[in-house]
Amino acid sequence: MGGMLLKNTSPLTLEDGAMTVIDGDAYAGEALMERLKPAEQRLISFALDLGTLVNARAKEDREPTFLVRVVNGVFQAHYYQTSEKTYTLVNQTDKPRVVYIEHPVHQDWELTSNTPKPDGKSARYYRFRVPLGPHEKVELPVKERRALMDAYALQNFSRQDLELFISRRYIDATTRDLLEKIIDLKSRMAATDARIQAILIGFAFGAFLEGAAGGGTPVAICGAIMVGLGFDPFLAAVLCLIANTSPVAYGGLGTPLIVLSGVTDLPTETLSTMAGHQLPILSFIIPLYMVKCMCSWRQTWEVLPAL
Repeated sequence: MGGMLLKNTSPLTLEDGAMTVIDGDAYAGEALMERLKPAEQRLISFALDLGTLVNARAKEDREPTFLVRVVNGVFQAHYYQTSEKTYTLVNQTDKPRVVYIEHPVHQDWELTSNTPKPDGKSARYYRFRVPLGPHEKVELPVKERRALMDAYALQNFSRQDLELFISRRYIDATTRDLLEKIIDLKSRMAATDARIQAILIGFAFGAFLEGAAGGGTPVAICGAIMVGLGFDPFLAAVLCLIANTSPVAYGGLGTPLIVLSGVTDLPTETLSTMAGHQLPILSFIIPLYMVKCMCSWRQTWEVLPAL
């Protein structure tokens, strides 16, 4: 748009209304002006400018991290997100021109140091003054940035996060070695948790369900729980079946012993006593074998106190 910068240098207020613009001896255009107070200036457009060509291209980028710190177990990576808009101005006439570019003001964004200083600023726009000679082409880069932060909880830190940190150069070699040790320790702890979960759910809770209900209930319920905790479905079923071999004698409130007593005519109390002498040994061997099915012997002995 063709416009002019009007400043009220009088001590009086210039009321709003229509105005006609004359350039030399020729009519230039019409404009509507709002109230202009003393010492106030305003850019007023009055005609369509066909002699200046303006194009804009934008791109966004991310600057390298400028601050990395750990606060309360949270790894924080601070960086700047940048947005650059380049205005290309071409004067297609034989006369010099002055072009004002109004660039929007974005909340939480600031102009970078390599951006030309704006001629003025309002609540909504930066205003850049660009003089153009006859048939001159000028580029005006306006670059903004805002500070952002990526947060990574160390308790959820994974090897994929470590690879991301390395690719973005968040950390040095010493920090990388320390984080690798933390990831290895977490992996060992997770493996230990899985072994303990198999014992508590597959064997201990399964034995309770076998004594209370029987009929395959421990395998169905405990297997579903273990799958929900992240176990492979086939492995969960195998572990629950192995765990169920020890308490099955008392399944369904002792149904197998009652049936055995009826078949052999032996007293139920005698059969229960013999089963009670044998099952403690099995109750130690079975959990040990369950854990061995999941890992090596060395890892099995690591959870021996729980057994």
